[in-house]
Amino acid sequence: MIKERYLIAMTGASGIRYGTALLRVMKEMKLDLDLILSENAKEILNFEGAPLPEVPESGSYTLYSNKNLFSPPASGSVRYSAMIIIPCSMSTAGKINSCIGDNLITRAAQVMLKEARKLIIVPRETPLSTQHLKMLYDLSRSGTIVVPASPGFYHHPKDITDLENFMCQKILGLLGMDANLFEPFSGRLSE
Repeated sequence: MIKERYLIAMTGASGIRYGTALLRVMKEMKLDLDLILSENAKEILNFEGAPLPEVPESGSYTLYSNKNLFSPPASGSVRYSAMIIIPCSMSTAGKINSCIGDNLITRAAQVMLKEARKLIIVPRETPLSTQHLKMLYDLSRSGTIVVPASPGFYHHPKDITDLENFMCQKILGLLGMDANLFEPFSGRLSE
């Protein structure tokens, strides 16, 4: 039986707090993780004030250089249960859609698609141009799960963390997990 392992990638789109929140939650769930940061993501982490969670001595994730195409995520023989690109810049999405694997993030995404494994992208761009919409449609048809960073409000968020947790729970739900980060929508009795 293959052990579950997840690959998280963060690119240079605003909203990187969604990525750091997902990393924190999955780390708290004691999941095996690997992480790739684009060069622009490193700048956004500093600019938006969203530091990566501390790694305990035991280490709960491995950080790979986005320039290293000889690292494990570049190979289909390394079996990740899913890859989540959060946030996913439109540039990265476009490269994935065009089969351009010129860095580790785009190469790993190509591997996930060719191996028919779960690839989730979380674009955080608005408004979306017609070209963006066509590209996201094409990615969806190729098996990519597109989860726009559009938190809901039915859980009555009190702060930014609640909005981040909403997105984390949506993504974890797609992976068949529940971190109980907020009460699910229960509807209401009809009058």
